[in-house]
Amino acid sequence: MTRRKQSGARKSGRSNGRANVNPGFNVLTYTGPIEQPILQQQPIVRLFGSAGALASDGSGNINFVVSNSPTPSADWSAISGLYAEARILGSVFRLLPLFTGYSTTSTPLLASVWVLGLIRNGGASAFPNLGQALTGVPRKILTTGERASMTYKMMGAIEASFFNTSGFTGTAAFTVTASGLTASSTYANYVIETLVQLRNPV
Repeated sequence: MTRRKQSGARKSGRSNGRANVNPGFNVLTYTGPIEQPILQQQPIVRLFGSAGALASDGSGNINFVVSNSPTPSADWSAISGLYAEARILGSVFRLLPLFTGYSTTSTPLLASVWVLGLIRNGGASAFPNLGQALTGVPRKILTTGERASMTYKMMGAIEASFFNTSGFTGTAAFTVTASGLTASSTYANYVIETLVQLRNPV
């Protein structure tokens, strides 16, 4: 019985059944990890983008949204000066609570639910309440004080497009929604790591 030849990398971003960490420029879906490849066939960098604190408002709610754009990274200015175009292969949002669900400090986690969500295609609006956060988008429902992460990976022609590095924006947004908290208190920190593919050296 003769064996059929293996075809080259598919548009799905997989080659020979394994995740392709070096996708070609024509690949429309990324399936690899949010890590910079050790052996690079394409210029790909992992950048630490937005980072900060999550605080409740005066009513004890958190309605937070942040883009996966890599431009807040300290390295973006130098990188964008070397390449004319870029696209986002993937991003991971990490939520790091400052208290446990059993905290007895002056700012305990009183919320019954936290919702971590993902809005694709550059969505940039926070959810006004938990009800909306629980419907219609990829999401994780968290127990109080739980560390969590949400991963975005490039999927489809729109997200796979290359854009000018000048004026570069994100392709998705991460959201955090909670209620029943102590008013005006900081509850968690967050950080976003973004994997960026570059082309057309300047």
